[in-house]
Order: sequence, then structure tokens, then C-alpha cells
Amino acid sequence: MRSPIQSTIINKQSVVLVDIMASHILPEPKITLVKRSPDPNIALSQNWIKANRAKYYGRWVVLKGNQLLADASSSEELLQKIDPTDGKGKLITVIY
Repeated sequence: MRSPIQSTIINKQSVVLVDIMASHILPEPKITLVKRSPDPNIALSQNWIKANRAKYYGRWVVLKGNQLLADASSSEELLQKIDPTDGKGKLITVIY
């Protein structure tokens, strides 16, 4: 049977061994920050939603900035109303 001191030494050695193994197996994490200019359409769309929430509550809408392009009662119906190949800069959402 090991004494508490021997167990402590073995446990500390195990921790050190795991640390050493992890430093060789796992690479140092790399975090890359990309600064992007904010899309002004996002703020415009958010403002449109705030101003028109009651009128379009429960409906699906397509917005480009503060302009409503289409609305429908379901996402399927909405997607039939818009050009799916021209999705750049559009926000598709349901209003709640």
C-alpha cells in the first residue's frame, strides 16, 4: 500500500506527464480576428422590422435594407416570389 506522500508524488507526476504529452499532441490554439466593415443594410433592416413588426407579425419577409421586397405566410410561398439566385444583401426572416 502506498503512503499518502507516495500517492501525491505519483499524482503530480501523472499531471506533469499529461501536460507534457498535451503540449506535443495539441497545437497552440490560433485566433484570427478579421475586421469587416459593417453592412449598413443590417441596421436598416433591423429598423424596418422594429417599425413594421405589428403589421407583418407571423409573416415571412424579404428585406434589402429598409425596403420590403416580398412577404408571405410561409417560407415556401416566399421563396416562390423571389429570385433565389440574387440573394446578396437580402434578409429573409419571419417576423415575431
